[in-house]
Amino acid sequence: MTKREEGLLLVSEWRESGLSRKEFCASKSIGVHRLSYWLSRESELGALNLGFFKLPRQQTTPRGDLRVHYPNGVKIECAVDLALVRQLIRLY
Repeated sequence: MTKREEGLLLVSEWRESGLSRKEFCASKSIGVHRLSYWLSRESELGALNLGFFKLPRQQTTPRGDLRVHYPNGVKIECAVDLALVRQLIRLY
């Protein structure tokens, strides 16, 4: 992950936390100035968007079954494009 991605992720985590800047930075053991820097960079670089985005399609798309079982008993099963799943995992 690049420093830019780390910084913008930090901003996203702060926004989702509901904490003040000071409280959030104390919980992460970082200076408030670091969060403030990335908040200013975010506005310069454009709006933070960690939502959906388009991935390039590959010509061959091997298909397979994906099963996710959560500890609370929820199960998700679907047929998927394995190459796409591989790309998504690499992004994380």
